[in-house]
Amino acid sequence: MFAKKDSRCQRLDRDIAVAGVGGRPREELDGEFGSLWGLLVWGSRLNFAAPFGNQCCEPGESDMISTLLVLAGLNASIASQNILELGTSPGAWSYPYGGKTKGEIASTKEGKLLTYSGDDNEYSGWTLHLPKSLDLTSIRSQGSLKIKMRGVVGGEDVFVGLMDDDSEGPGKKVQVRVPAKNFVQMAKDWKTATIPLTEFDDQGSWWDDKAKQEISGKFDWSKVAEVRISSNMGVNKNRVDATGIFQVQIGEWSVEDSCIGCPAAKPPKPVVPPVPNAIRWNHLGYAPLGAKRFVVANPTDSAFELLDAAGKAVLKAKLVPVGKWEPSDEQVAQGDFSSWQKPGTYTLVVGKTKTDAFKIGMDVYSGTLNDAAKAFYFQRASVEIPAKHAGIWQRKGGHPDTGLSLYEAGREGKWSATGGWYDAGDYGKYTLNGAVSVGILLQAYDLYPRFFPDKALNIPESGNGRSDLVDECIWELDWMTRMQDEDGGLFFKVASLKWDGMEMPTKTKFPRFVIGKSTTATLTFAASAAQASRLLTKIDAARAKDYLARAEKAWGWAKKNPGVREPRETGGSGPYEDSRMSDEFLWAATELWLATSKAEYRAAAKTGFDTVGILQTTSWQNVQNLAYYEMALHGGKDSLVGFAKAKIDSMATVIKKQIEESAYRTPLQGFPWASNDVAMQKAALLAWADRFKSGTAGSGIQETVDYVLGKNALGVSFVTGTGVKSAMNPHHRVLAGDTVAAPFPGFLVGGPNSDRQDDIKKASWGVEYTFTEPARCWMDTDKSYASNEVAINWNASLVFTMAALENQLAR
Repeated sequence: MFAKKDSRCQRLDRDIAVAGVGGRPREELDGEFGSLWGLLVWGSRLNFAAPFGNQCCEPGESDMISTLLVLAGLNASIASQNILELGTSPGAWSYPYGGKTKGEIASTKEGKLLTYSGDDNEYSGWTLHLPKSLDLTSIRSQGSLKIKMRGVVGGEDVFVGLMDDDSEGPGKKVQVRVPAKNFVQMAKDWKTATIPLTEFDDQGSWWDDKAKQEISGKFDWSKVAEVRISSNMGVNKNRVDATGIFQVQIGEWSVEDSCIGCPAAKPPKPVVPPVPNAIRWNHLGYAPLGAKRFVVANPTDSAFELLDAAGKAVLKAKLVPVGKWEPSDEQVAQGDFSSWQKPGTYTLVVGKTKTDAFKIGMDVYSGTLNDAAKAFYFQRASVEIPAKHAGIWQRKGGHPDTGLSLYEAGREGKWSATGGWYDAGDYGKYTLNGAVSVGILLQAYDLYPRFFPDKALNIPESGNGRSDLVDECIWELDWMTRMQDEDGGLFFKVASLKWDGMEMPTKTKFPRFVIGKSTTATLTFAASAAQASRLLTKIDAARAKDYLARAEKAWGWAKKNPGVREPRETGGSGPYEDSRMSDEFLWAATELWLATSKAEYRAAAKTGFDTVGILQTTSWQNVQNLAYYEMALHGGKDSLVGFAKAKIDSMATVIKKQIEESAYRTPLQGFPWASNDVAMQKAALLAWADRFKSGTAGSGIQETVDYVLGKNALGVSFVTGTGVKSAMNPHHRVLAGDTVAAPFPGFLVGGPNSDRQDDIKKASWGVEYTFTEPARCWMDTDKSYASNEVAINWNASLVFTMAALENQLAR
């Protein structure tokens, strides 16, 4: 009858003898339960983790023991838990997300069986809310999840997640998750994975549906309220049925108090000790009349000094302690020397720590603004980049992109799509993101034309009497016109079906295709082309007329095809997925109305403004802010103008509050993919609010630029070629493949990314991150696409924000 006791049973005997059960002393249990105590001790010797493993008991005994433990009041932090059994208990409930995703727990002869049907057309997941939160703090270091699963096809790719409760506020349920494939290879037959709880991070994120972004948060192991199985969009495309549904079954899902069968634990990474008095400042410097703030991490001194070039202290002041900043796990103090306005070269000193030299002057940012705009030239495809324009970064032309086969485009044939910009660190060219980037850049030119004169960037078009920035936008717009099909729709992207190596354009091996056609690509082209037509009317009438005609033709196609999704093919290119097109319709309608004054477009824009709210940021997936900005700026006396301005002003108030409440004085609340772009886009919204109500932005634009230029938890400038310590090894195929050590200047890298999709713990070929705190999850290596890639839309937001700052400081 009795199975051999293992070490867990022996340990429980000892623990019960000393401490009792469920935090209650043995003497109390003896008096209250009498003979039940004997049964409990006997039961504990059989199976401490009764519901799951039968390591210590015979079949059938575990249910009785589990019941006895519950009667004894055993805390959930000690007893193992059968998730599937809990999922069918009173008080449990579940919910799916993502298209047609669903989950169902059924009773079978073998026990409970969960069937997860995921919709591969969306980010999908199924969440089980437990009848009572589990406290797993006592087994955080030695516990595990045990999960038995199989796929209908085999090879399915899913995540296993844990979520805490929303006691911190509605919706604020922090999730931590791990890829199941790291622990078991999904097959048609049952496979069992044992996942140590130590594989889950202490920091996770929760989804802010109002802001449409992930917010970083610390996971509460004492309040594990939900479990989740989920999958990223498109990763199971070869394992789906005709409707895009894939299925995974789970026959066991349990929380174990130990990790029997787990691989031997790796020795812990050496703890990097905190650096005392670590000064975080803007490496480029400050303008005389601008805000001049910095932060000190792990302060041991209470004051700072500002030294001039001769080493003389010209200002002494107190630091202001502001407590712990959770995203970096640092104690923080703030310093302010805004009162010092004399131009010159300076350093900051706190205790024995001294910064590198920086400048106070009117010209501290102009070079970086030009570099950020010039970066688009280095992204040009299909042409030679000669030394006269590129200096040491000269290169031969690659990817002529002529006579390419159409792929997943609704029809067969050949198509030429020469020119355009490489989108990011890869060699793909994407209509959607190109149009959004052009839209942002043209807004920068529209608001701040004096910062973008002709001959400023040394590009082939310099000297033609037109702004170099506008010329660069034309380069991309002209490529997009080549991506427009005869029916008016826009092909989605140009790319290969496999990822190219980290090599120069002339050395890539895989054939390229014109891939897909979508409503989002078509509408964003319509918007940016109509926008450009207004700005070009007086300087290039023929091109302006062509752009507008193409924009209206694109609108016509989108009206007939309002829900055509992005292509499924992502073997060597990004998905740029988007299931909601209402924001693209809003932006396109707004730009077309401003360009034509036609009632049809005004009516469509009105419908959009009534249904699509403003956000804190613009992204390729959420473009409605571009419509709000354009309507507020160019809508004249239309009633929608006041509406748009009010929404911009209201959102600016939210962003300024985020800065004021942040120990680092940054608007970032989370650190998702491209967190630096999120920061720049929030600063851009402040700039727009300031345009309509001078003074609204306060110091927010400056301090957000400070963040990306060094005032961050890593003390690094995230813009290449700036400051004393800047990103040197972006994930960028040209830069990895050339022979030049330094990167192109002016590129904004993605920045800290708490998801760390390329972490070596998640992929065998990944990167080993030095830090895992959300605000420090960044690695300066070309292998880190998740934290150190570049992208044209991110650089567009950098250009806009830097121009806005220059404009503010020059008042």
